[in-house]
This record gives sequence, C-alpha cells and structure tokens, in this order.
Amino acid sequence: MEKKVMEKAKGIFDRLVIYMEKEGWHPKIVENDSVFHITASARGDDLPMDFSIRVDAKRQVLSVLSYMPFVMDKTRLIEGAVATSVINYVLAVGCFDYDIQSGSIIFRISTSWKNSQISDDVFEYLLMSSAYTIDKYNDKMLMVSKGIMSLDDFYKFVHSDE
Repeated sequence: MEKKVMEKAKGIFDRLVIYMEKEGWHPKIVENDSVFHITASARGDDLPMDFSIRVDAKRQVLSVLSYMPFVMDKTRLIEGAVATSVINYVLAVGCFDYDIQSGSIIFRISTSWKNSQISDDVFEYLLMSSAYTIDKYNDKMLMVSKGIMSLDDFYKFVHSDE
C-alpha cells in the first residue's frame, strides 16, 4: 500500500480521535495493521449503542458500524428481514444489514475519502446520523423480535414520518 495513502488514513484517524474526545465520545483505539479502528458507546433513549468506527486505508473508506444489542428471535427471522427492508426503504443515508440465518442486525454508514478531505463536519454527520437512526429503530426492532409489535404496526411507525 502506498505510504501516502497510509499517512492520509492515519491523519484522518488522529483527527477523528481528537473530534470524538472533544465531543465526549470516549473512543477506545483498537490496534490493527491496515485498518485504523475505534470503538465507542452511547446511550440512546432506550437501548445502548455500541459503535465500531474504521478508517480503512486499503479501501480509502471511513465507516461507522453498530451491532444491535440483540438478535432476532429464531421464530421471527422472516419478520426481521421484512422489518429491516421496511426501514432501509425510507433511509436517506446508511442502512441496516440483516443476517437471516443468525438474526443479527448491523447499522452501517460509510463515506470514501479518496481524493477528498474529511472535516469534523463529516465526523459529526456520520456519528450523529448513526446515533439518531439506531436510536429511532432499535427498540422497535427488538419489539418485533419479541412479538410485542406486529409488522403492520412496525410499518405504520416507520412510515409515520413521511
């Protein structure tokens, strides 16, 4: 890998750590050779949110991932797939990835930094968009998983903002 690309990735990573510390995120650095990686947690209105933020030098991408703190109940795996699809249809940025075999759900948002500059505004946008989206839907997805909320009610909730 080009030294210039690695230096740029390291610079973005260092600025991201400073930004997160300044904003009270308490980032934890995870050592890796080609991917600069941070973990952090936040508390939403209901469920905790764990974040994995990566500056990937090889792909020249900055990604925010968040695994839901639950998996869909094995008896409701199809409902989980439908619920994930319903949300993804209305999202302007980011998406929920769903593993229909395990029932695990991950929120993902990324941006490329190839041939561009990444500012604090981009860090803020990625982190706040992620936190807002996850907090809005994670408890409702858990309710679908537990059979507390029907898919019809879930659909109505998701489309109530349109």
